[in-house]
Amino acid sequence: MRRPAYRLVRRPRPAVPTLRPDELQRYVAGHVDGPLLVIGGPGTGKTTTLVESVAARIAEGVDPEHILVLTFGRRGATALRDRIEARIADDPGRIVHEPLVRTFHAYAFALLRRAAAERGEPSPRLLTGPEQDLIIRELLQVVGDDEATDEINWPESLRPALPTKAFAQQLRDLMQRAAERGVDAAELARIGERVGRADWPAAARFLRQYVAVLALRDVTTRGSAAYDPAELVRAASGLLADDPSLLAAERDRLAYVYVDELADTDPAQIELLHLVAGGGKPLVAFADPDSSIYGFRGADPTVVSSFPQHFRTASGAVAEVITLHTNYRATPPLLTSTTLVARHMRGPIKHRPMHPPPPEPPTPPPAPPPAGPAPASPAPASPASTGPVSSAPGEPASTPPGRLAASGGSALAVDAGRSDPTAGAGAGTGAAVVRTFRSPTAETAYVAHALREAHLLDRIPWSRMAVVLRSTSLQLPSMQRALAAAGVPTVTHAEDLPLHLQPAVAPFLLLLRCALQPELLDEEAAVALLHSPLGGADPLAERRLRQGLRALALAAGDRRPSGELLVDSVRDPAGLDMVERRWAKPAQTVARLLATAREAAAAPGATAEQVLWTVWQESGLNERWYGLSTRPLASDDPDAGRARQWRAEAADRDLDSMVVLFDAAARFVDRLPGARTEVFLDHVLGQDLPADSIAPSADRGEAVRLLTAHAAKGLEWDVVVLAGVQEGIWPDLRLRGSLLGSERLIDYLAGRATSGPAAVVGETSALLDEERRLFYVATTRARRQLIVTAVASAGVGGSEGEEQPSRFLTELAVAIPGRTPDSPGAPGPDTPPPPDPWDTDPDGPTDPDGPTDPDSPDGPVGPGGPNNSAGPAGPGGPDNPDGPVSPADSAGPNNPVRAEEASAGRDDSSGPGSPAVSVETDPWELDPDGRPASDGPERAVGSDPGRVDKSPAVALVGPDGREHVVEPGPGESSEPPVGGGDAASAVTERVDAAIELPVGRAPRALTLAGLVAELRTVVVAKDETPSRRRAAAAELARLAASGVPGAHPDEWWGLRPLSDDRPLVDEGQPVKVTPSSMESALRCSLRWLLERHGGSAPAGPAQGVGNLVHAAAMLAEDANADREKLVEYVSARFDAIELAARWLAGPEQERAQGMVDKLLRWLAVNPRRLLAIEHEFTVRLEDETRPIQLTGRVDRLEIDEEGRLVVVDLKTGKSTTVSSADLEEHAQLAGYQAAVEAGAFADYGAQSGGAALVQLGPGKDAREQMQLPLAEAVDPQWAHAMVKRTAETMAASTFSAVANSRCRVCPVRTSCPISGKGRQVVEDTQ
Repeated sequence: MRRPAYRLVRRPRPAVPTLRPDELQRYVAGHVDGPLLVIGGPGTGKTTTLVESVAARIAEGVDPEHILVLTFGRRGATALRDRIEARIADDPGRIVHEPLVRTFHAYAFALLRRAAAERGEPSPRLLTGPEQDLIIRELLQVVGDDEATDEINWPESLRPALPTKAFAQQLRDLMQRAAERGVDAAELARIGERVGRADWPAAARFLRQYVAVLALRDVTTRGSAAYDPAELVRAASGLLADDPSLLAAERDRLAYVYVDELADTDPAQIELLHLVAGGGKPLVAFADPDSSIYGFRGADPTVVSSFPQHFRTASGAVAEVITLHTNYRATPPLLTSTTLVARHMRGPIKHRPMHPPPPEPPTPPPAPPPAGPAPASPAPASPASTGPVSSAPGEPASTPPGRLAASGGSALAVDAGRSDPTAGAGAGTGAAVVRTFRSPTAETAYVAHALREAHLLDRIPWSRMAVVLRSTSLQLPSMQRALAAAGVPTVTHAEDLPLHLQPAVAPFLLLLRCALQPELLDEEAAVALLHSPLGGADPLAERRLRQGLRALALAAGDRRPSGELLVDSVRDPAGLDMVERRWAKPAQTVARLLATAREAAAAPGATAEQVLWTVWQESGLNERWYGLSTRPLASDDPDAGRARQWRAEAADRDLDSMVVLFDAAARFVDRLPGARTEVFLDHVLGQDLPADSIAPSADRGEAVRLLTAHAAKGLEWDVVVLAGVQEGIWPDLRLRGSLLGSERLIDYLAGRATSGPAAVVGETSALLDEERRLFYVATTRARRQLIVTAVASAGVGGSEGEEQPSRFLTELAVAIPGRTPDSPGAPGPDTPPPPDPWDTDPDGPTDPDGPTDPDSPDGPVGPGGPNNSAGPAGPGGPDNPDGPVSPADSAGPNNPVRAEEASAGRDDSSGPGSPAVSVETDPWELDPDGRPASDGPERAVGSDPGRVDKSPAVALVGPDGREHVVEPGPGESSEPPVGGGDAASAVTERVDAAIELPVGRAPRALTLAGLVAELRTVVVAKDETPSRRRAAAAELARLAASGVPGAHPDEWWGLRPLSDDRPLVDEGQPVKVTPSSMESALRCSLRWLLERHGGSAPAGPAQGVGNLVHAAAMLAEDANADREKLVEYVSARFDAIELAARWLAGPEQERAQGMVDKLLRWLAVNPRRLLAIEHEFTVRLEDETRPIQLTGRVDRLEIDEEGRLVVVDLKTGKSTTVSSADLEEHAQLAGYQAAVEAGAFADYGAQSGGAALVQLGPGKDAREQMQLPLAEAVDPQWAHAMVKRTAETMAASTFSAVANSRCRVCPVRTSCPISGKGRQVVEDTQ
């Protein structure tokens, strides 16, 4: 294959935002004298101002080498460096030898390296976490040696934990927190004695030993000093403090210092900053204390408030503070919403009020054209011929999805796009929408709908939208699958996920772990490897492989479950030669890679990088992914081309992830040359947060980004979705208390309580503060629209599956100025809704029950309707006679209502009166009783977007859909303050308590299939007006002409003839009947048919317990069976049963053992003799029309005293006992007796002595229920007749649904025409 040629192409220079016409920003950019603190919320232009400040200094002639920009993380430093370089790129002749932007750690490391070079010493090294853990664990292992002396004297309570990896990590964490706060070993010991902790003095003694060993190791091995990240900054500060000449040289070199994200720094970094930029040097620091979200890494937002006193001018005056209040990012209503979240946060409040920029002066109208003949007016555009929009994957671009829209006459239009991308619904409104749902499935469906809506209707590119999650491990996989299924392209950047969770990396790490630790290779791991890119199997291949292995095992007398056989085949693929090759190939590939990994790791001197490379080369994924990424994307079929593009992008992302993995392995081997591969695996698997990487990555293309809230900081998108905002997940208030109490050390140094209830309360409060700041950061990432979703699945009696929305959702409540019950603009409870804009036929039917529900699709929409925030006093109302007119009122032949307005009922205004928060339910939502889920518009209306609302009353929307006013109580301020926590007013607390979040469902999907379904519903609905039905039919005809599937009536179910009316089994062909299925077929033939062809419910825990007891019963031929072995057999395999909750394992295991005891007691009194266990049979019964093949398996075949055969069937269910009347004609037992009489067990006899059910489940003892022998029955042929009747039922062409006692638990009732849930689409329900 000829490889494509490549050439280097310079990426286009990114657009760099310039300074706004903001006097404060210009003042900051021109500041060159002394320290300055700039405080501002998200979107106030802090970073832009910083970039412009640096550009201004360089433009003034300052050498870039004399400018230092410091920030928190590597990713932020890279982004900031790119912006500065792009801004100054047009200035020729500028050569920068040192990076303009550094992290504090990078700057500290550069200082130490420069000092070492000047002294002629080797360059220092940065210790990694694994290297530290390795040294710590080696030192801790000495304690477990009986011959060694314990110099540390650890407390006895800690000794069992000393050899563990977790203890080493917690000890390292304690030492890091102490180093960040400048606490040495002596001070740590004193603090421990002061607070009564015996472990801290021991940790202090260990710290001395650790430092001594580390210094000795550096001298004897590399000869260079090694620093861990925590002590790196302190070491640089100590170096400068101990060497005045070096400090003076560094201060002279730095003319200007800028600091971004000051609130994310720790005390050690502030100390270093004070050394190099204190004393009145030009220093500009940018901060937002409400965006400090890295407290777990030592960040301390209080450094912002202490900055003016800590960094003084040359004259000793406190530093100047500038506060930016103008927000240039969010729309006014969205800004109002996010400001409400900030009100609940503790801390300083003066910087929190933000307002949008002043409106730009209106553009003067163009000059009138010269006099002349007037041009002919163009004909009004048809609603169906609007501009094109990008189509969804798999849909023709010529027919983009839209919504129904009412128009004059009988027209029914489909909106194919918007001429103004900022108008209308979705992102154009700037609203914050809060939605709750009953299930995660409904939530993800709504998220997909919202994203497609923004892309298709608002024309927002996929790359300008993001879904922000709190937990990637809990929420990312399901969200990614749901969005992919809905046709929403998504991307998860490698730097947004911990390395071991990235889809391409995880299989390699799992393979290495199973190769190096064979005991970890269980059924779950084997299935994961088979389904991974390494194995390449799909669920069908796995099932076929299990069936093949099971068949081979049964033929050899091996009755182990398929899971054990699957694991054995991966460990030893020798037996796979007997399985069909295409099903065995995935297991053979995984087995070969496991063997390759073991051999590579066992080689002398093998490193983790070499082992990884060997497995990578052997897997062949390098060629496969490379081929996918370079494959030509051009195709005559748009769908095929789009699919190729997605696969190429996925291959690029996978290759990026592998590059990051090899980069991590190379750095690990460089720092720990002799470390085993197992240590590298522990290092990678122990990363809970995304690690920085310098590995290059490919362009991600157009896709919605999925990332965590922490990774979203510093970024922004037009549309942001916060999904899964659940209580317990966000906020996550689980106390992160460690065994050695590193968090208590921070509390002590901060002056907080370190023990008792006060310490717990303090830690919980600090966690809640940081979680609220994290939520605030996530909400402020949106420029145009914010969507917040959660699940409200209230369980019965506090069940385990109960989920509740986060408390943060209620903090998006909106204060409405001047809205009280007496306000003239407040709609009264009896205000009638306007006429139905859908009903344009004056002679059409009307609703006999009264006016149309204003929140239904037939209800009024637009700025004049109830769904609009303006209300009667808004635009177009009595107080604004010149305002816009409702589209419902102005609809006419040439002025159709927009599709998105008519079907979604969303506001089209974005000025004053727009909603700041829209708490919505689906307008089509029905509750379980068939009534509308909401009686009115569930929307809290916003205020003037140009300012933060302060009002004497707060209006909320309650469950009844009306506004409820929360007025100040006695002694409460009529003006709610900005702030939160202890300073929050009682009015704000009452607001939160009064809010009830409604629960809804996702609207119909914005796909062609969803549009066709909606149009078809209108066409066949009898309660629709004739005009709407005709218009829907016309749209269906247009879609059918374009080839849209499902639009033509010929494709509608119920209108087409049956595809096949032949019987299920042709005449003359044998009918396969099993005794176990006879009862189901005779009770309800439709249920039998559907279950046989895939409709059966998945196996539950009860079936798993029953199968296990049946397997144990195979080992018990008689009462002399060893009970201990049977119980041990059950216990050893019980963990393979999937239970709803782990606490059920104990009771269910006891029940299984109890059934074993019942079986043994029954065997002790059983008078019959055993002939066979689990005996399979097949016998042919001749019939006049078609032969019958009676086949099955009996649990026990016994012989009585008269030499007759008795079939015994063991029942393990809790309620399987049958009545005496039912026992006489029990279908399964009848089938067994008919098989005996037909010679199925000719080797043992052909005379039936009856058949019995042995009930092991209910009761204290086993109960035998015997069916009389056929020879003793009134009609000896009744069993043969029942088998024949069953065969006729199974071979018929028609299968009927029969109501019976089992309908309540029927797994296919949604397809049953008599259950209500399985109603046919052609049935008349009116």
